[in-house]
Amino acid sequence: IILEFGLTMAVVPQIYDYFWVLDFEATCDKSNPNWLNEIIEFPIVAISAKDGHVVAEFREYVRPVKNPRLTEFCTELTGITQETVDSADTFPAVFARAIAWCEDFRQRFSGKAIFVTCGDWDLQRALVIQARLSGLRIPSIFREWVNLKFPYQAATGNRGSGMTRMLADLGLPLIGRHHSGLDDARNIAAVVRALLIRGQAIECTGRWSSRVTRELGQ
Repeated sequence: IILEFGLTMAVVPQIYDYFWVLDFEATCDKSNPNWLNEIIEFPIVAISAKDGHVVAEFREYVRPVKNPRLTEFCTELTGITQETVDSADTFPAVFARAIAWCEDFRQRFSGKAIFVTCGDWDLQRALVIQARLSGLRIPSIFREWVNLKFPYQAATGNRGSGMTRMLADLGLPLIGRHHSGLDDARNIAAVVRALLIRGQAIECTGRWSSRVTRELGQ
C-alpha cells in the first residue's frame, strides 16, 4: 500500500480493523505512592489498521470524588486544572458516553476494534479501580487490550520502555504535551502507525483475569 510522501505500508493481515488508542490521566500525589488514582481524563484516538490514519476521537475530563482537590503535582504533570475537573461530570456519566461513542463507532465503521495502551495500567488497574469506586459494569470491549510495548519490541528488537522512548527510537516527534491524555493517545497512535507500516502484526496481549471479573461481578 502506497502512503503519502512515498511511504510504503507492508501488507500484513491484521486481526483487527481499527485500534482504539487510550491513555487515561489520573489524580496523583508525588509524595504519596499509595494515592488512590481516579481517572480525570478519558481520551480515545481511533485509527484504521489499513493505513494508520486517525478516523475518530473522543475526549472528556472527569471530576474525581474521593480526592476532589487536585494536587499541585497533578496539575503540573497533566496540565489539568481544578476548574476543568470541577466543571466535568463524574466517572459514571463520562463512561456511559464513552461506551456510547464506541457503540456509535461500530455502527459507522464496520469491522473489529480493540483498545491499545502504552502498558497495562490503564485497563488492568485504573479502570478496575474506577469500577470498584463506581460500582459499574464494564463492557467486555474494555476488558482486553494491546499493550503496545509487546508489538513494538517484536518489530524493533528494543524493549518498549515508554512512549517518549518509542517515539525517539522511531524518529517520530513528540506532539503536544506529555501527560496530556489526548496528546499522549495521539502520540501512541503515531507509534502504532509506524509499526503497521513496518508490517508488524498487532494482537491482543492482555485481558482481565477471571478473579478480577468475578470480584467485580462482571
